[in-house]
Amino acid sequence: MGAGTVARRALRSAVLAAVVASVGVAAVPAASASAKTSSAPTVVLVHAAWAHPPSWSSVASQLRRHGHPVVVADNPLRTLAGDAAFIAGVLKGIEGPIVLVGHSSYGGSVITNAAAGNPDVEALVYVAAFAPERGETTFALGTRFPGSLLPASLVPLPFMRAGGAIGVDLYVNPLLYAAVLAHDVAAREAAAMAAAQRPVTLAALTEPSQAPAWRRIPSWYLVARGDRALPPAAQRFMAARAGAHAVEVSSSHSVPVARPKAVAQLILAAARPAAAPPPAAPRGAWLRVSPPTFRAARSGPSVKAAAARTGGRVSYTLDAAAVVRFTLQRLTPGRRLGGRCVRAAPRGRTRTRCSSPVQLRSSFTRRRPAGRDRFTFTGRLAGRSLKPGRYRLVATPIAGGRVGMPARAGLRIAP
Repeated sequence: MGAGTVARRALRSAVLAAVVASVGVAAVPAASASAKTSSAPTVVLVHAAWAHPPSWSSVASQLRRHGHPVVVADNPLRTLAGDAAFIAGVLKGIEGPIVLVGHSSYGGSVITNAAAGNPDVEALVYVAAFAPERGETTFALGTRFPGSLLPASLVPLPFMRAGGAIGVDLYVNPLLYAAVLAHDVAAREAAAMAAAQRPVTLAALTEPSQAPAWRRIPSWYLVARGDRALPPAAQRFMAARAGAHAVEVSSSHSVPVARPKAVAQLILAAARPAAAPPPAAPRGAWLRVSPPTFRAARSGPSVKAAAARTGGRVSYTLDAAAVVRFTLQRLTPGRRLGGRCVRAAPRGRTRTRCSSPVQLRSSFTRRRPAGRDRFTFTGRLAGRSLKPGRYRLVATPIAGGRVGMPARAGLRIAP
């Protein structure tokens, strides 16, 4: 073999090594290829604002050692809808079950929207992250609970968008980065994180979230007790609202860097049900509200007392562990015409009384094992008193992405 051939091969090897090193942990195509040859769920990691893909390096390494293909997506941090669409596109290129993980306020908001409508996402993992409800913004949810040092540490920097519009990027003051986000990370590493931080736009943080994926997908939540950016009280509130399996660790907001083993263990716990064969669709055996009549709460200082006096016991049974979503339908009186229930009908036609259900937007969920469950229903929904009238409470069990048979019970709100 000539010296020229050896030199050319050495040069090609050096170039290839440089490309691999530059792609590093965020090599989505390579991770996707390995997903096709493995039966284990693929774990997709979405980084936070003021972070970048290498923040997942230690967590990704531990997941790969347990046989999971890993994709570390590069979160654009531009707009919530656009970023969620980008991550949704990454998910569509993966075959088989997926465990979707989001870190921090914005990473959690993105996965909440990106998983919508994707049946392959079988678990959501929130790592000190936001789990917003429909209509909530990342910014508003971040200020709902006191104690965050993040707002005072942000530095706005205007930039020009395509077309000449002005946008605003938000950075964390590098002098405050470690104290706010990474106080338990080694000083040299925290300084490198501050220097490499990726800004998020103000528009992304103030954009309303859409229908939350955690309402249909089982979720897990890691609460960082030492978090100075997202108060632990806020994290516990969102974990409880989503019905998530929650664990707590002593850590700063930068949990994937400070406590990678704890993060990997929670993801592995979420991946175990995703790797198992999907369970049969559960069914609610029956649903009963006793007493079925509630009195509408009055306005003014007696609202709380009136609501407390209208509590009723709701009972139902499940033949499999499931997340049960409860919705309310208002039954509006009507007349049956041509097989349909309408509010009015032409005169001279045969008319029979009927009730037309109108779905109310708010709902709530309970994560329960198989068997009988009871809870108290106050005759209120999303903190608001219901108008007098006839209603139907609907319980829909969901397990492993499968929707079971709904159970229904009638109730009445009296004036």
